[in-house]
Amino acid sequence: RRLPLDNCVFGDYRNTFKSKVVEACSVIRNLVLRAKLFVNYYVLENATLAEPKCIKYIFTQNFWYSMIQLVNGQRPTNSRLISQQLLSSFDSFKTTYPKIVFPVKLFPGLSQAITEACTEIATSYTNSIVENFEEKLLYFLIYKIQTAFVCMPWKLVKKVTSDFCYQEICQGKPKWPTDDYLTKDIKAKIQTFCEPRKKKLGKKVNMKTLSADPGSFVPFLLSLNAEFEREHDDHKPFDVRRRPLPKLLSLLPKVSVQWRFITLSVNALSSFVKRSLPRNYQSQLELFFHVFDFKKLRYKR
Repeated sequence: RRLPLDNCVFGDYRNTFKSKVVEACSVIRNLVLRAKLFVNYYVLENATLAEPKCIKYIFTQNFWYSMIQLVNGQRPTNSRLISQQLLSSFDSFKTTYPKIVFPVKLFPGLSQAITEACTEIATSYTNSIVENFEEKLLYFLIYKIQTAFVCMPWKLVKKVTSDFCYQEICQGKPKWPTDDYLTKDIKAKIQTFCEPRKKKLGKKVNMKTLSADPGSFVPFLLSLNAEFEREHDDHKPFDVRRRPLPKLLSLLPKVSVQWRFITLSVNALSSFVKRSLPRNYQSQLELFFHVFDFKKLRYKR
């Protein structure tokens, strides 16, 4: 249930707590926006990924905390996650776009809210690969198969791409749909089309492998975008096609300027309301009930 903040915070803490939350949301939005903007730029500009380890780190919470330190004009405390190539790229980017740096003094409790925000960012970047990989690859395969075999029926295109092409490239269990259109010659052409993509991917794809190392799939997805870009480059102004030009795949979460929410840990809450940090679970729970009116949220104590 959603309630205005004024309605669920007890009067003794309302003004102080609200001002801290508003300030925290503003600061975190500015820092996160800049960090995500640069990381997305860096991944796309270094598409061949000469540093696979660095790309692997962008799916971790510690990397994003280090990036926010960098955006805040500080030296990252965990330099192992920030490579020299990334630092050089950031310095070059900063020269062209100095607003990428947002220096701000972190007040007590804000660092805890930033830590929670970094966890959420890392999760969203992981999900962008894990949950959308199949959809993106199928979009690419459908476009390519339709372009190569313009007379293939639409339903058959979907069956060929999902049952054979996707499974073949991802080292699953490919099977040919039963259809008279799929002659021996056409099957051979489709097999030839799949072979270099299968070699490029080079690993079995399932939820386990995607979740274990989502960064290792980024080069493959970028190679699909490179093929789409060649389609655009080869397009002539008066070229008549049966298929419209494809849209590029969105690999990473888009940067948003919308107002952010923050996750309140007990550390942040105690700092915001200027109370000492409780040490045990029951005392921490009491602090939340002391600040928030959970009855209005329909929670019983």
